[in-house]
Amino acid sequence: MYCFTEAKNHDLCEQAVAAAAAIDNTGNTANYVRTYWLQTASKWAMYARQHCPLLLQVTTTNACEAWHRKLKPGAGLSKGQVASHGIYGMILNVMDAAKDVDNRAVVAKSRFRNRKLAVCTKQYEEIGQLPVPIQKLLARELDSVEERIAKEKEIPSLDENLRCHCKFHRQYLLPCRHIFHLDTEIKMLTPIRWETYRNVCGVWYGDV
Repeated sequence: MYCFTEAKNHDLCEQAVAAAAAIDNTGNTANYVRTYWLQTASKWAMYARQHCPLLLQVTTTNACEAWHRKLKPGAGLSKGQVASHGIYGMILNVMDAAKDVDNRAVVAKSRFRNRKLAVCTKQYEEIGQLPVPIQKLLARELDSVEERIAKEKEIPSLDENLRCHCKFHRQYLLPCRHIFHLDTEIKMLTPIRWETYRNVCGVWYGDV
């Protein structure tokens, strides 16, 4: 799933087919892998998401699963409990569960917008204007810059558009460790560029 090229994904699927054929003499397992993995890879593999940074970020269904978990025990909709509730009672339970989730979302939204991580803002004040999850992502990239410098790695050479081909930049369209490293020598992260990054986050998370 996490292959970023079609060729690599195809190669791993072929290896799985060969391994399955060696274990199962009937060929059923190999046929299954060939049919439901190899022939459908473009529907689930990460290489098929390269055109969309947001799709590269979303690899789970945790949000949906969390809502289902909230409904089953909290709203009395788990197996065995449904029979004890009428339709009206079930609707009220679902509404109460939704209201609880909404209240939690209001609190989370406030923290999401207003918190500032000192580890980021002491180096780049502009990072404090981004949502907290983005600040955490950039904090890890900043730590990696120190590691690159300690290992005496070369300063990256990027064009004037600051387009990097690393996985992080392709996923988030935000400054990566290579861009931050370059910025230590040549000031590339201007106020105009930070405004662009804020706009990118605004598209994903609403107006920030």
